[in-house]
Amino acid sequence: MVPETLGPYRLLGKIGEGGMGEVYRATDTNLKRQVAIKVLPASVAADADRLARFQREAEVLAVLNHPNIAAIYGLEKTPECTALVMELVEGEDLSQRIARLRAQGASAGQAGMPIDEVLPIARQIAEALEAAHEQGIIHRDLKPANIKVRADGTVKVLDFGLAKALGPEGPSATAGGVSASMSPTLTTSAMTAMGMILGTAAYMAPEQARGRAVDRRADIWAFGVVLYEMLTGRRAFEGEDISVTLANVIKDDPTWEALPPDVPVRVRRVLQACLRKDPRQRLGDMQSIRLALDGAFEVVVERTGATNAPRPAPPLWRRAAPWAAGLLAAVASGVGAWQFKPVSPQPVIRTAHTLPVGQSFRGTGRRYLAIAPDGSRFVYNATGGLYVRDMDALEARLIPGTEGAGHSIVFSPDGQSLAYFQPGNTATGGQVKRIAIAGGAATVLTTARTPFGMSWSDDGTILYSAGSEILQVSANGGEPERVATADPGFVAIDPQRLPGTDWVLFSLQPESGTSRESVTAATRIAAASRSGELRTIRTGGTSARYLATGHVLYTTNATVHAAPFDVRTLQFTGRPVPVVDGVEVSSSGQAEFDVSSNGTLVYVPGTQQSGVARMLAQSDRAGTRVESISPVGAYDSVRASHDGRRLAVGSDDGKEAIIWIHDRGARSAMRRLTFDGRNRFPVWSPDDRRIAFQSERDGRAGIVVKQADGTGEAVRLTTPKDGESHVPESWSPDGRYLSFDVVAGREHSLWILTLADGTMARFSDRRSAEPFGSGFSPDGRWLAYHALPGGESPLTAASGVYVESFPATGARYQAPKLERDFQPVWSPDGKELLYVPSLASRRLAITRVSVGSGVTFGDPELVPFDMAAGHLSARWRAFDVLPGGGLVGLIPPASTEQGRFSIRYVVNWFEELQKLVPVK
Repeated sequence: MVPETLGPYRLLGKIGEGGMGEVYRATDTNLKRQVAIKVLPASVAADADRLARFQREAEVLAVLNHPNIAAIYGLEKTPECTALVMELVEGEDLSQRIARLRAQGASAGQAGMPIDEVLPIARQIAEALEAAHEQGIIHRDLKPANIKVRADGTVKVLDFGLAKALGPEGPSATAGGVSASMSPTLTTSAMTAMGMILGTAAYMAPEQARGRAVDRRADIWAFGVVLYEMLTGRRAFEGEDISVTLANVIKDDPTWEALPPDVPVRVRRVLQACLRKDPRQRLGDMQSIRLALDGAFEVVVERTGATNAPRPAPPLWRRAAPWAAGLLAAVASGVGAWQFKPVSPQPVIRTAHTLPVGQSFRGTGRRYLAIAPDGSRFVYNATGGLYVRDMDALEARLIPGTEGAGHSIVFSPDGQSLAYFQPGNTATGGQVKRIAIAGGAATVLTTARTPFGMSWSDDGTILYSAGSEILQVSANGGEPERVATADPGFVAIDPQRLPGTDWVLFSLQPESGTSRESVTAATRIAAASRSGELRTIRTGGTSARYLATGHVLYTTNATVHAAPFDVRTLQFTGRPVPVVDGVEVSSSGQAEFDVSSNGTLVYVPGTQQSGVARMLAQSDRAGTRVESISPVGAYDSVRASHDGRRLAVGSDDGKEAIIWIHDRGARSAMRRLTFDGRNRFPVWSPDDRRIAFQSERDGRAGIVVKQADGTGEAVRLTTPKDGESHVPESWSPDGRYLSFDVVAGREHSLWILTLADGTMARFSDRRSAEPFGSGFSPDGRWLAYHALPGGESPLTAASGVYVESFPATGARYQAPKLERDFQPVWSPDGKELLYVPSLASRRLAITRVSVGSGVTFGDPELVPFDMAAGHLSARWRAFDVLPGGGLVGLIPPASTEQGRFSIRYVVNWFEELQKLVPVK
């Protein structure tokens, strides 16, 4: 029995019910407002699984805050019932609206909703799903009955996280007058085994109907089905029972002829892209759908007898035919000025290449994607080596001989070869190599420092950057030659020779060690000549690229802008216009996109590496059984509490840097700890009651401390000097000291803060080029950290992990050397030291430690742990050790269907570019 009152809420009457919830109107007597109370029906209220799913719905809604998603106010639990307190959304749901309009329009022959009503509703649904997907949440039961439209036109999407009951069995089964095709359906145990929310038969994606794992593309399918139903007034897939409905979803296409003739071409294209049976061919994100509905990608194609169906681009030779015909005609008639245009614009076609499960991008600190000049293929660096995808092929193939290839990939002008940089060790540097697309042995062209981009010119030379210098080397190998020099203290990015000039176009940003805000403010687009002249073309922006269309592309805040550019005057001749939004930007400031000379654009969508491309996972001691314990997010660091019950997790999506608390036992949504400013690098106190972290809330990146339960205000511990930032590292076991890193430009130093009086002192007088990642041993007698040997150049010295006595006495011991060795972590019992051999490693090194008057180490054991360390700074802790020796860390989500990486490519993109940014 549902009580008349529930805490401060007085129930007024039932307003709806279903298999998993009864909804009541209620009055909040505290705030004097109307709310909706959803309770479990008596038939399932005692079911522990249903209660757990009910709890999950509350947790899912708690992390969503969007005007088109019904808000949750709280969760009430009494001996009588468990209830969700939610926003009361007045108005009819979309199924009622469609039925009403269908009945009204039947006599007039108009079964569906008018297009001017459909598009605003569809836009708001898309925005709601986009917001949910950004939080790693998939609805899985989107349908008209779960969408409400208020009288003012505001759309509210309902029932996030609600699992549905098993549908009725037997042919032609109905319940309460509801068609079986509309009944909630639980199809296979595979779906519940993965903890996924199930859907309703008529709106389930084919992969969902087959009982396979689903990702956000299942919501995209359901969105298409709902959009189709709004436009036509009929369901896209129907059947007399659930099994027939699911069979129709899997094998049949909607009746496209039912679409009204006034439906715009762009809407038809969105529908067709949403309702592709193969999820790999379906549109991959709601942002693209929302923009497409608004006409952002629309190109007007004027030709006689054009239909509403999209046409694929003709082959290259056919596109060139009108130009060739015009040229011949001009020659025959003696025309002096040749001005020719294609007969008609070509349609812009968008699609995507999705990497297989288990495969993720490599070399993500630099450029790892390139397209051939003729647009016939593109190459990317991923697990296993370099992969080439021919445009006329269905899948990419590994290029033999590239298994250890690096980054900064560039095509030869004929598209038959690649150049790339192969990293080496710090003593010998790396190599620029060349390899044929067909594969084979790679040729070493020259040794080099790590470049920030390369380009292959028509004259057979390859330009690449080395810090502030721009060098060139012959594509056949030889000694490099300096072409231009930028300002000292800056890094030249993506150098490119401007055609018909002796100028090189590139971007500039400060060298590493500068804060994000300073880098953003100091980046600029520049050009340098062989004579040594350096010109600033634009302040702000990176990854500048000149196109044969007369445009320069550049990126700010993950958005690609285009502006008309005059190579003779080195000036923009028009205002910049955003042309591509949401492009991945690496930690080096390089935007991950490329454009062929014939107008095909390829890019990696944003947040795949620096955004939503990491998952929190836990593993056994051997690193072999890895289990994800969080949604995909922009996580960059993780620290386990000393009792192992909670995790402090840092995330940075480029807009906000947030610290979250995750309760491992509850498996619940993460709780946000910080709200003001940029907050990073959490460190637990010995009693697990407080967390120290770096905070930039007042303009200075100092250290503050806050209660781990979120109560109280943060208290400042350190205030950096101008040009400095402080990074907390480790709290001593007795709670008296905090080790931290002082960063000033490229200089690092290890300091100790005495918490009782706030005094700070540098740890030992030993000079180290890069000490960071420090950690107190469990007995507090030793401090482990990463450093370069004192006084040596960071470019030539071998770095490593060191253990030094605390307080410092001058005694220091190096852990067994593997590669560069980062992020040392003590085991809880102090008998082992764990560290990462290199930032590209997918393994952990574990070595026994014996401490007495000195420190001795055993032989290191390497265990697999697929951390996302290759995407992180050396300062960010990518893993931690749990009590009992288990591991927790950040992993790339490529091992899951939801987290698969993708590349988008746009054929005939120049048509769109010239429409958005005309060149006079």
